[in-house]
Amino acid sequence: MPALEWTDRDVYLVCEKAFGLHAQGCHEQAALLLDGLAVIDPGNAQIHDGLAAVFYSMDRLEESVQASTVALQLDPACTHVRARRAEAYLRLGRTADAAADCRLLTAGPGGARHHALARRVESAGR
Repeated sequence: MPALEWTDRDVYLVCEKAFGLHAQGCHEQAALLLDGLAVIDPGNAQIHDGLAAVFYSMDRLEESVQASTVALQLDPACTHVRARRAEAYLRLGRTADAAADCRLLTAGPGGARHHALARRVESAGR
Protein backbone atom coordinates (compact mmCIF):
# COMPACT_ATOMS: atom_id res chain seq x y z
CA MET A 1 0.00 0.00 0.00
CA PRO A 2 1.46 3.43 -0.89
CA ALA A 3 2.31 5.86 1.91
CA LEU A 4 -0.31 8.49 2.59
CA GLU A 5 0.64 12.06 1.82
CA TRP A 6 -0.49 14.47 4.53
CA THR A 7 -0.93 18.10 3.60
CA ASP A 8 -0.49 20.95 6.05
CA ARG A 9 -4.27 21.34 5.93
CA ASP A 10 -4.79 17.68 6.86
CA VAL A 11 -2.50 18.06 9.86
CA TYR A 12 -4.23 21.31 10.84
CA LEU A 13 -7.70 19.74 10.71
CA VAL A 14 -6.72 16.75 12.84
CA CYS A 15 -4.91 19.08 15.24
CA GLU A 16 -8.05 21.21 15.56
CA LYS A 17 -10.09 18.07 16.27
CA ALA A 18 -7.61 17.06 18.97
CA PHE A 19 -7.73 20.52 20.55
CA GLY A 20 -11.53 20.34 20.52
CA LEU A 21 -11.46 16.97 22.26
CA HIS A 22 -9.03 18.35 24.83
CA ALA A 23 -11.34 21.31 25.49
CA GLN A 24 -14.21 18.86 26.05
CA GLY A 25 -12.15 16.88 28.58
CA CYS A 26 -11.54 13.93 26.24
CA HIS A 27 -7.84 13.96 26.99
CA GLU A 28 -7.02 10.36 26.09
CA GLN A 29 -8.53 10.74 22.62
CA ALA A 30 -6.78 14.08 22.11
CA ALA A 31 -3.46 12.54 23.16
CA LEU A 32 -3.90 9.68 20.68
CA LEU A 33 -4.55 12.06 17.78
CA LEU A 34 -1.68 14.39 18.71
CA ASP A 35 0.71 11.50 19.28
CA GLY A 36 -0.06 10.24 15.78
CA LEU A 37 0.40 13.71 14.33
CA ALA A 38 3.78 14.01 16.07
CA VAL A 39 4.91 10.97 14.07
CA ILE A 40 3.56 12.40 10.82
CA ASP A 41 4.89 15.94 11.37
CA PRO A 42 7.61 15.83 14.06
CA GLY A 43 8.80 19.37 13.30
CA ASN A 44 5.47 20.98 14.16
CA ALA A 45 5.80 22.85 17.46
CA GLN A 46 2.02 23.29 17.75
CA ILE A 47 1.51 19.52 17.90
CA HIS A 48 4.07 19.11 20.69
CA ASP A 49 2.54 22.10 22.50
CA GLY A 50 -0.85 20.40 22.27
CA LEU A 51 0.59 17.16 23.61
CA ALA A 52 2.18 19.06 26.50
CA ALA A 53 -1.17 20.67 27.37
CA VAL A 54 -3.05 17.37 27.18
CA PHE A 55 -0.47 15.53 29.27
CA TYR A 56 -0.50 18.36 31.83
CA SER A 57 -4.30 18.09 32.09
CA MET A 58 -3.95 14.35 32.65
CA ASP A 59 -1.32 14.87 35.40
CA ARG A 60 1.23 13.09 33.21
CA LEU A 61 3.73 15.76 34.15
CA GLU A 62 6.96 14.10 32.99
CA GLU A 63 5.43 13.58 29.55
CA SER A 64 4.21 17.18 29.57
CA VAL A 65 7.76 18.35 30.30
CA GLN A 66 9.13 16.18 27.48
CA ALA A 67 6.59 17.45 24.94
CA SER A 68 7.15 21.05 26.09
CA THR A 69 10.88 20.62 25.67
CA VAL A 70 10.44 19.41 22.10
CA ALA A 71 8.07 22.31 21.35
CA LEU A 72 10.59 24.78 22.77
CA GLN A 73 13.41 23.26 20.73
CA LEU A 74 11.27 23.93 17.65
CA ASP A 75 10.02 27.36 18.78
CA PRO A 76 12.11 28.80 21.66
CA ALA A 77 10.12 32.04 21.76
CA CYS A 78 6.85 30.32 22.71
CA THR A 79 6.30 31.73 26.21
CA HIS A 80 3.08 29.87 27.06
CA VAL A 81 4.87 26.55 26.49
CA ARG A 82 7.74 27.64 28.73
CA ALA A 83 5.26 28.77 31.41
CA ARG A 84 3.42 25.43 31.29
CA ARG A 85 6.73 23.58 31.53
CA ALA A 86 7.69 25.70 34.55
CA GLU A 87 4.34 24.81 36.16
CA ALA A 88 4.97 21.11 35.49
CA TYR A 89 8.49 21.36 36.90
CA LEU A 90 7.08 23.06 39.98
CA ARG A 91 4.48 20.32 40.50
CA LEU A 92 7.22 17.70 40.07
CA GLY A 93 9.32 19.41 42.74
CA ARG A 94 11.99 20.39 40.22
CA THR A 95 12.24 23.97 41.45
CA ALA A 96 15.67 24.65 39.93
CA ASP A 97 14.33 23.77 36.47
CA ALA A 98 11.18 25.82 37.08
CA ALA A 99 13.31 28.77 38.22
CA ALA A 100 15.45 28.56 35.06
CA ASP A 101 12.31 28.76 32.89
CA CYS A 102 10.95 31.62 34.99
CA ARG A 103 14.18 33.61 34.58
CA LEU A 104 13.79 33.36 30.81
CA LEU A 105 10.09 34.24 31.01
CA THR A 106 10.48 37.30 33.19
CA ALA A 107 13.51 38.60 31.26
CA GLY A 108 11.77 38.44 27.89
CA PRO A 109 9.09 40.59 26.29
CA GLY A 110 5.91 40.58 28.35
CA GLY A 111 7.81 39.18 31.30
CA ALA A 112 5.71 41.06 33.83
CA ARG A 113 2.78 38.71 33.33
CA HIS A 114 4.93 35.82 34.56
CA HIS A 115 5.96 37.38 37.89
CA ALA A 116 3.26 35.52 39.85
CA LEU A 117 4.60 32.20 38.57
CA ALA A 118 8.15 33.30 39.38
CA ARG A 119 7.10 34.19 42.95
CA ARG A 120 5.47 30.76 43.39
CA VAL A 121 8.63 29.08 42.15
CA GLU A 122 10.75 31.21 44.47
CA SER A 123 8.52 30.31 47.43
CA ALA A 124 8.72 26.62 46.60
CA GLY A 125 12.50 26.78 46.47
CA ARG A 126 12.80 27.99 50.06
